[in-house]
Formats: sequence, structure tokens, C-alpha cells
Amino acid sequence: MYRLEACGHSYCKECVQFQFQADLNSLPVCCSSEDCEEKWVLKDITKIADKTNTQVDLLVEKATSSFVAKNQIAYKYCTTPDCPIIYRVSEKENLFTCPQCEIRICTGCHKQYHDGLSCEQAKLAGTKQADDKSLELFLQECKLDIKKCPKCSTLIEKIDGCNRVTCKACTTNICWVCLNHYPTAGDCYDHLYQEHGGCFDLT
Repeated sequence: MYRLEACGHSYCKECVQFQFQADLNSLPVCCSSEDCEEKWVLKDITKIADKTNTQVDLLVEKATSSFVAKNQIAYKYCTTPDCPIIYRVSEKENLFTCPQCEIRICTGCHKQYHDGLSCEQAKLAGTKQADDKSLELFLQECKLDIKKCPKCSTLIEKIDGCNRVTCKACTTNICWVCLNHYPTAGDCYDHLYQEHGGCFDLT
């Protein structure tokens, strides 16, 4: 006879081994006595696995996979491909460092951990919209005379000189006053004199 550790119910050894092998495809393995659904503990599993030549590490992997599949809202696998480690999901951002591959995961959004940012902030941070917004804020607060090239968006700083500026990236000629741009320096100068009264700031 074999007595289960969890609940104490007894079975003949052949019966418990047969049940174990039959239930491997529908984990967890539970006591089959009437009105008892107590799950087998690890000690029972390792003993019977040894008797039936079942590899315990493969059994644990299968049991873990079955558990995560049934509890997808509460548990997730590490985001590294083929990493067997699981972690508990949280409602808000929280750091989980995988003990096997050492990747740092946010348990709220399941992405690489974002120090100092909420999940929403981290999601926005990687978008072009966020980059443009940050750049506009920088230009508004910056005390230097910096503007974006109207043709290629390269940042240009004007230190002194006249209001015709050449972008070093795309070589277009720019009116620094209104940011119109022209293919030649002559066209830009004509614009400056016609529209702004000259090529220098009137102070």
C-alpha cells in the first residue's frame, strides 16, 4: 500500500502508479478518493515518478506550464525566449529581476523595467509624439537661439550674423525670422529685404 502525504488516503502501489501516469496530461495530480481533491505534494510526485521512470525536471516543467496556462491573469513567464522562470503580475509597475537570465521586467506592463517612470509614461516615452513634445518643450525653455530647420528638422543654433542661415544637414537657405526656406542664398536675401526690411534684426 501507498499512503499520500497530503491527505493520508491509501492506495495499492500499482493503482497509484497507474493514476499518476494517466493524470500527467491533466495536471495537477489529485487524490481520487471520494470527496477528496487534495493535490499531490512534491514528495509523492518524486517517489512515484521514480517508480515509473518519469523525469522529475520534465514533470515540474509540465506542471509549471499547466499552472501558468490556467492562471494567465496572475502569472507570466519571463520575457526572455525559452526562459522557464515565472513571475506574479502586479497592477502597477514593480521590478522583477529574473534569477536565471537576470533581465529586469516590469510586472505591470511586462516590458523591460522603466526606472522612475509609470507604465503609461514608459509607453509614451518610446513614441515619436513624445520625442516631438519633449523637443518643443526644450526649445521653449532654452535660452539659446535654437530652431528646427524647416526642411529637415535638424536643430540649428544662431549665435550672431544676419538672418540668412544655411542648414549644414540639407544646405537649404533659411530665413531666421519666419523660417521660410529657399534653394539659393539670393532668393533668401530677396525675401529678407522684401518681407523683413533687411537681413539684420532692427534694434
